[in-house]
Amino acid sequence: MATKRKKPKVSDNKQQIAGITKKKLAILITILLAALAFFILKPGLDSWPLWMVDSRKIFIAILGIINLFLILMSPIIVVTESDPRPLSGPGKNPKGPMLP
Repeated sequence: MATKRKKPKVSDNKQQIAGITKKKLAILITILLAALAFFILKPGLDSWPLWMVDSRKIFIAILGIINLFLILMSPIIVVTESDPRPLSGPGKNPKGPMLP
């Protein structure tokens, strides 16, 4: 007879941290997308400083790359924020020699 697998219980604390991280990422991505739309649509171009008009394409490229990076990495960011794993290092191995 097949046995049912038990789903590991996720603590409420981890769920809260994941929810907060998702909200923060969503706000950050929205702000960066608004800034990207600002540079693409050029509202009030006549009142922009000259250096901003000259480097508009650079701003668009940088904001686009940052947005793409955050969108693609958001699942990894949420998992690492909600479930940090301790790193092994000297003195952490119970089978090895104890180092000072």
